[in-house]
Amino acid sequence: MRSFGLAPGVAWRRISDEIVVLKLDSGEYYSLPESSAKAWEWLLEGLDETQVLSRLKLFFDVQEKKAEKDLRDFIAEALTEKLLATLKSAKSAPAPKAPAKKRAYSRLVLKKHSTLDPKFYAMATY
Repeated sequence: MRSFGLAPGVAWRRISDEIVVLKLDSGEYYSLPESSAKAWEWLLEGLDETQVLSRLKLFFDVQEKKAEKDLRDFIAEALTEKLLATLKSAKSAPAPKAPAKKRAYSRLVLKKHSTLDPKFYAMATY
C-alpha cells in the first residue's frame, strides 16, 4: 500500500477540532473537519492506506465500505491538489488502543477556500 508525506510548499496546523492546510505559493487553503483531520494526521505520520482505514474503523462509527471509498477519494483529491506526495515506504506503527466510545463520522473532505484570511496564514506558518 502507498504512504504519503506533505508536498513541497504546503504547511498545515491543527486549530481546535480541524486542520487548516495552506499552499504557500498561491495562498489557497483547505479546512479539514474532525474525521478528515484525523485521517490527514495519520497519513502524515507515514501510515499506509490500510493502516489509516483500520484506524478510521476503530475510532469512528463508520462502515468499512464507506470509509474505504471516502479515504480513496480524499487521498486522490489531496494528490490532485498537490497537498500530499507519495512516499516509497510506509512506517510501521503500533496498533492503537480502542477508544471507550467511537466518535461520530463525517465524510472525509478537503474544503477549499480561495481567499486567505491573514489569521489562518499566521496560525499555519508559525
